[in-house]
Amino acid sequence: MKRDLVLVLDDYHLVEAADVHEGMTLLLEHQPPQLHVVLATRTDPPLPLARIRARGQLTEVRAADLRFTVEESAAYLNDAMLGSDLDGPGIARALSVSLSTVRTHTRSIYAKLGVSSRRAAVRQAQDLELLPGPRRR
Repeated sequence: MKRDLVLVLDDYHLVEAADVHEGMTLLLEHQPPQLHVVLATRTDPPLPLARIRARGQLTEVRAADLRFTVEESAAYLNDAMLGSDLDGPGIARALSVSLSTVRTHTRSIYAKLGVSSRRAAVRQAQDLELLPGPRRR
């Protein structure tokens, strides 16, 4: 290979076959420098991650790295939810993200605020002074 190649395997956590894990281990241990493997998974796969990490060949992005901070949640609420009449697909288009991402972050924000609807999220965010607007007493 003369050019870099990126191999992306999504939902790797669904792989159950030991032969696939063995093959992936073999690939990772003998991959050429031009090959970059991206595994998207919800759990740590049964691969030699510690060995790959020790060689400096592993970059990890964990769930905590992807979560909104309180400030980001406030900005999302203000810009996407309060500042517009957009529905979920509209928000996804406006932010150039998938609808699944919008739903995931919206659920996370609702959980952080202890609410179950957009209107309640906005009210609670205003009460906490995360968003401008009337504050209930």
